[in-house]
Amino acid sequence: MLSNRSEVEFTADELGQVISRLDRPDKDTAPLTTMLENSLGVGPGKGRATYRDQKHHWVRWLNDYQRPDRPAQRVYNAINCPTMLLWLGEALGVDRERVVSAIHAAENAPANQISQTAAIRGLIGWDVIHRKLVRLLRAKASGLSGDL
Repeated sequence: MLSNRSEVEFTADELGQVISRLDRPDKDTAPLTTMLENSLGVGPGKGRATYRDQKHHWVRWLNDYQRPDRPAQRVYNAINCPTMLLWLGEALGVDRERVVSAIHAAENAPANQISQTAAIRGLIGWDVIHRKLVRLLRAKASGLSGDL
């Protein structure tokens, strides 16, 4: 996955591998994502949700995905769940101000998942996620992050 190329590409399968290892013992929750779940009335224990948290939601969704070789950017841009996108940004360490701005954008968007997800994607786009993924994997490869 990591190479000497300046642009690192990820497949859906590789994205799933990273996500499955994201949570660390000292970071079991994503409080801003929980705040948005409560505000929108979605998430674990609400409605038709059958996942226990957004990490589980991502892992299950990617495991069921029929195209593991598809570019991760395409997968990210196809998601229509605002809390999935917000959680990924929060879990990857997107700065708090941007995450909070994304929450406000989702809350002020029309009350449907497509619009709310688009509002989040407008502030936490693939470029932001991609940079965080590359930094995380390069840090791990150089031994700086032993808990991924």
